[in-house]
Amino acid sequence: MSAVARAGEKQQAEARVLFEAGREQYQTEHFEEAYGLFKRAYLLSAKPELLYNMASSLRALGRPSEAAEEFRAYLRANPTATDRSVVEDQILALTEAQRLLTPPAGPQLTLQTPAPAERPGAKKRRTLVIVLSTLGALAVAGAAVGIGLAFGLHEDPTASTLGVHAGTR
Repeated sequence: MSAVARAGEKQQAEARVLFEAGREQYQTEHFEEAYGLFKRAYLLSAKPELLYNMASSLRALGRPSEAAEEFRAYLRANPTATDRSVVEDQILALTEAQRLLTPPAGPQLTLQTPAPAERPGAKKRRTLVIVLSTLGALAVAGAAVGIGLAFGLHEDPTASTLGVHAGTR
């Protein structure tokens, strides 16, 4: 066996150890550590399945944009992947999740309804209407009191029929 072949086998064995450690970290929900171990294993072995594992770790870490990119890399590295449609669905879901997390770029538009502009003289007219209405109400009330006093209308306590007023018998 050549030195190159032995070096290749050694790298594959090391990649396998890193993968196993990454799988344990992933199963115990230590996703950041799992991602790092899967990445190191991929750099040694270039196995596409490790890209899938890296993407899964990033998804679990709540990093949808990076996870989608790793899933895309997995599909590029493994064009005949039997799980292509499932991975493509995951990419779409992660892209949408990233869209919801990212605030829109550019200036934010805030719609405000302007206060209606008053016509010239509208304030004076409104004040005049209030004053005249108040004066009118006072005049009506005053007239009613004055008429009642002028005719001396009140109920006669000695009258036997209700509604008969003094001076009308």
